[in-house]
Formats: sequence, structure tokens, C-alpha cells
Amino acid sequence: MENEQQNDTLELAYARIQTALDTGATSLSLSGLHFTYLPTTLSVLADTLTELDLSFCRSLTNLDDLAGLTQLTQLDLRGCRLIDNLDAIGEMTQLTQLSLSGRGSLTNIDALAGLTQLTRLDLRGLSSLTNLDALAGLTQLTRLDLRDLSSLTNLDALAGLTQLTRLYLRNLSSLTSLGALAGLTELTQLRLYGCLSLTKLDALAGLTQLAHLDLRGCRSLTNLDALAGLTQLTQLNLSDCQSLTNLDALAGLTELTRLVLSDCQSLTNLDALAGLTQLTQLYFSN
Repeated sequence: MENEQQNDTLELAYARIQTALDTGATSLSLSGLHFTYLPTTLSVLADTLTELDLSFCRSLTNLDDLAGLTQLTQLDLRGCRLIDNLDAIGEMTQLTQLSLSGRGSLTNIDALAGLTQLTRLDLRGLSSLTNLDALAGLTQLTRLDLRDLSSLTNLDALAGLTQLTRLYLRNLSSLTSLGALAGLTELTQLRLYGCLSLTKLDALAGLTQLAHLDLRGCRSLTNLDALAGLTQLTQLNLSDCQSLTNLDALAGLTELTRLVLSDCQSLTNLDALAGLTQLTQLYFSN
């Protein structure tokens, strides 16, 4: 029965590949197909294919047959949880968007080091990954998703990624320092939700383009002084920042329209908010 399903899946994949070849399509979706290996006929699209969606191909075990698809600019491998080797991707130097999220067993991303055209990279849920050294040279990145990398302890490799405008760092529970972010002055969105070990935000003081900042669940934070100069902020989430005792640093953030203070159990007054006349959404509860 399993072999029959595999054969049916491959036949469907072959049909889609043939259609793409016949029509000259530049994009192909094989999303959700449960084959264990890629159809070898993918190679016939090597000269034309620029976008390939293999998301949630949960039975796929290797990517070797992607090696010749050097014209790809977008590759989606979300949820391909059995893949533990990315060598075949290393030659895809035209890639601008790559998603590898949901592959918790992956421990090495060295193959990405040469993908210098990348502008968007999604590594969500790579919970076994301990370093990001391979990203240090990817200086064209504008959006980087590192949510739920629970084994990661530092962000040093990001220091030179000065084109970043959006950075998502949710649930990096072992992260203690944001020093590597100090020079990322193009950032407009930064999410640090659930970074339980963070005690200070000094590195953010110069990120004056920030408009959205999410500090939910940063329970070790005791003050917000570093935010005082972030006058472009329009949305700030401080919910569950249980150690915060005052909001004085927010007094000058007059562009704020949304502020979330739910479950900030140590806060005793909101006097610092009196001048924030642009606020349209304020959430406060204990």
C-alpha cells in the first residue's frame, strides 16, 4: 500500500513537472507530496525554473536532485523535517528567498555561506542549531526569522548584516546579550518575544528606525532606558515583562499608537504615559 502511494505521488509530481516544461513555467509547486526522494525529471527544468515549493514534503530525505537547479531564486522547504544535509543548496547562488523552517534536527547550515544574494531567510524552529556563523557574509539580507532557535546563545554572526529591516528572535531562551544588533540601524521591526534571559537592552539604543518592537515575556528586564531615543516607535509590546517597575523611558515616545502592558506585575503606575497622545490601543492588566 505504501509503495502504491509513493508511486501515485511520483506520478502526480511527474505530471506537474511535464506541465511546467510544456508551458515554460518559471514556478513549480510540489507542496505536501509525500515522496521520499525527488523526481529525477526535475533536471529538465534547470534552465527555466526560478521558484520551487517543496514545503511539507514530510517524507523527503535528501535534496541531491536539486543540485542542478542553479537558476532558482526562491526555494521553500518548510516542514521537510527529515532533511539533515543542505549541501545541494550550496550551489544555488541566485537564491534570494529561502525557507528552512520546522526542521528541528538540522545542526549545520554551513552550505548557506555562499548564498550571498539572499534577502529573506527563514530558519524558524531549528531548535538544534547552536551557531549562525554561515550567515555572517549574507549582507543582502533584509528579513531574517530565527524564532524558536532554543539552543542558540549568541548572535555575533549577525553584526555585519546591516541591511536587515526585520528580525524575529522569539523564544531564544538562552540569549543573554543583544550586542551584535547595535549596528543594525536599518531595523524597523524587531521581535524578542520570550527571550527569558535578557536583562538589558543597551544595544537597541541606536536603532532609531524601529517602528515595531516586541518584548513580550522578557521577564528578566528591569528597565527600558535604552528605548528612550527610539522616537519612531509606533507599536511596543511589553506584556509579561514581570520585572519592570517603571515606564519613565517611554515618556518621549510620542508616536506610539499601540502599547501592551498586560501581566507586568511589578508596575505600580502609568504616569509616564500621560503625554502619549497618539495612543489608540492600550492594554494593561495584572
